[in-house]
Amino acid sequence: MKDVFSDKAASCPGEAFSHGGARDGLPADVPRPFVLLDAVSGADAEGLTAWRRFDAAPFWQGMEAAAQAAALHQRFLSGFSRHAFLLSVDECPLPEGLLCDRVEIRAALLGGSLSAVAYRVDLMPHGPAFPGGGGAGAVPSAALTLFLSIGLTPYDATFKRDALESRYRRLFQWLTRNAPSATVSTAG
Repeated sequence: MKDVFSDKAASCPGEAFSHGGARDGLPADVPRPFVLLDAVSGADAEGLTAWRRFDAAPFWQGMEAAAQAAALHQRFLSGFSRHAFLLSVDECPLPEGLLCDRVEIRAALLGGSLSAVAYRVDLMPHGPAFPGGGGAGAVPSAALTLFLSIGLTPYDATFKRDALESRYRRLFQWLTRNAPSATVSTAG
């Protein structure tokens, strides 16, 4: 198993989720493939905990990682049988500086309906170079707290089940295997 938490770890998952090298018109600082989670260490009915090692990344990548964690949690809760997507960013301060360390991403489900859910997502620094805190032995506090809404929809002609369900199921399996110890409670 690859150690995503070492200093020499890659910033994103391997070739299993490659886009074939196409840049898709995204900014040059977008990691490839566009998965901004390195591992999932826990998931249950209330939320999901993920990890990401950032290397001089702009804060928008932290916001995107938060959205990916919340959407992945909804996919997990539905048994990967529904499509989940970022519907809105309801609150997100963008601090100055760059993300430069290992970050714990805690996505907490606040509530919702059949078509949309709300999340609070905290990005917790675990290293001395993170703007505003971290440091060895320090108890991390949220460097960034976001409130997001995730839209939910059945798979259809636009969001094709045969492509998306298996992709996100494999991604979730890969991310939980990539965590040093993952605790995942089976969704109802």
